[in-house]
Amino acid sequence: MTTTPTNEQSSAPSAGTSLYERPVLPLLDSVLFPQMLAPLFVSDERAINAVEQAAAGDRIVLAVAARGPIKDFSIGINDLYTVGVEAMVQRVRRLPDGTLSIVIEGRQRMQIVSVVSEQPALRVLATPLETPPLDDDAALMVEALSRTILTTFEKIVRLSRNLPDDAYLSALNSAEPGELADIIAALLPISVEERQKILELVDIEQRLRHLEFLLAKELDLLELENRIHSQVQQEVDRSQREMFLREQLRAIQRELGQEDPLRREIALLRERAAAAGLPPYAMARFEEELARLDLISPMSPEHGMLRTYLDWLISLPWSNTSPENRDLRVAAEVLERNHYGLRKVKDRILEYIAVR
Repeated sequence: MTTTPTNEQSSAPSAGTSLYERPVLPLLDSVLFPQMLAPLFVSDERAINAVEQAAAGDRIVLAVAARGPIKDFSIGINDLYTVGVEAMVQRVRRLPDGTLSIVIEGRQRMQIVSVVSEQPALRVLATPLETPPLDDDAALMVEALSRTILTTFEKIVRLSRNLPDDAYLSALNSAEPGELADIIAALLPISVEERQKILELVDIEQRLRHLEFLLAKELDLLELENRIHSQVQQEVDRSQREMFLREQLRAIQRELGQEDPLRREIALLRERAAAAGLPPYAMARFEEELARLDLISPMSPEHGMLRTYLDWLISLPWSNTSPENRDLRVAAEVLERNHYGLRKVKDRILEYIAVR
């Protein structure tokens, strides 16, 4: 029985529109464009059946992207977009685990009209989506958009660390504006939803305008990313240069028989820590922070904060104790003399002293 897909994008074909029955190959986390080659691994049972049916016949499938993540690996018609790409299965190879390794090549945009069957493979009736012709004004606008897009994409390829160097050449060698938009959309690091939107835009001018918006956004992100990277690299280079110069200065001072002020400061801190009688856990922390102090430039703000912390750590009375006085009247006088108010707190302290 033939059913109609319930996706909100589906539409009935107009009179005289050609309909073709095609087995459906669902695409997870990807979108296929016309004239594009795509290697895929197929593990879903119905998708495997669809590929095998195509391989036994005209080798044509309808590659359609899935909407969002599929949790139970059971893909139905409502899990798919209604616009996909008719594709030729170029190669099929079965792997030892039962999955298929295939290579498909996109041919033309098609829209699902209705479902023919769902078992053993999902088969649908689909109609080709024809590109509307351009008048003179629209053709001029498309040409201008194509040039702008190529210029922006060249900047993106130059700034991006993920795009191959020949990506711009692939776009430059495209035969027509629609193919240019498809090639760049396939190469850009954008979401499946954005790629699908490009695929569904049949009008060339609309497709190029939306792609121009995505390119401008990607270029802004890349320029900001490179600016941040340059700032970080400058900081790293400056720190490394300072460390190298400090080591050179120490070597020169050793040759001249002079003592490095920083070395002298660290040695003095270590002597004070030994005299302060720090417990083992405090001494371990002291040595850890002292090693950090040795690596930080004296001109760095962190050097001053770390030096203050080490001075405070040494100045604590780790081994200094005073005779214990449990006289409640003396304790009450000290509390009243040094602390204003806090009646409940003072009473609690006196109670604690009284029961010891």
